[in-house]
Amino acid sequence: MRGLVVFFALFVAAPAAADVLIGRSLWMTHCSGCHGELGDPIVPGTPDISRGVGADSSNRDRMKIIRNGSGIMPPYSEYLSDDDMGEILAYMVTLYPQSSPSGLHLADPNL
Repeated sequence: MRGLVVFFALFVAAPAAADVLIGRSLWMTHCSGCHGELGDPIVPGTPDISRGVGADSSNRDRMKIIRNGSGIMPPYSEYLSDDDMGEILAYMVTLYPQSSPSGLHLADPNL
């Protein structure tokens, strides 16, 4: 039982810094062209993540949008694995204002 508790605690804990760094790399390749490097949109009609748009959505809903597309955003299920999408989400949540766990605000262009 204790192993299950530890596994659950690790599963719901803040994203690991490695996931965030991998997510940043994937973000820069697949997302920043529309969403901007730090979540401030480049393409009109793109949600402004840097201002907290979508911060109240669940990761499940965010995954659906990445996987299936939404509005002008194309689906990425053909290009990204679920693990890749999860790493993008780990980075994306660092872009929301004041949402980053201490020490994980890695939305820094100098990284």
